[in-house]
Amino acid sequence: MTNIPCICVASAALAADLDRVWAAMGRGTDTFTAAMALHDPQDMENPTHYLMQDMSATEGLEALWRAFAASADLPPIDGIWGEEGVISAADAQAASAGLTVYSVAAASISPAEGQSWRDGIITSLGLVPAPPPDI
Repeated sequence: MTNIPCICVASAALAADLDRVWAAMGRGTDTFTAAMALHDPQDMENPTHYLMQDMSATEGLEALWRAFAASADLPPIDGIWGEEGVISAADAQAASAGLTVYSVAAASISPAEGQSWRDGIITSLGLVPAPPPDI
């Protein structure tokens, strides 16, 4: 199966619900809210978006993510929407409005190319990443 490098950008307002969707898909917790915070350059206190980058997403995952972002098509999960701690279908579909998916039609790009691609997307959105924490 071919890998499709993907970047998913979530609005801050819906990032927590998108975290719950990704968790229901078995993609881990805090996929967005623990990822790169993006800010309006005039407000470095409050993130407006979060960015998740998966350089080895499969064609199938990329297609699922795009369908979810574009049409609120619910992805398959291990469980039932709205039961046993899983986000409800209605809340998941509402969260899809806060998701944008970007992908590269290449099986592999170098780390430097991936960073340049990511930085270009951030710039095109008029946003800046949060500064690194003080050590």
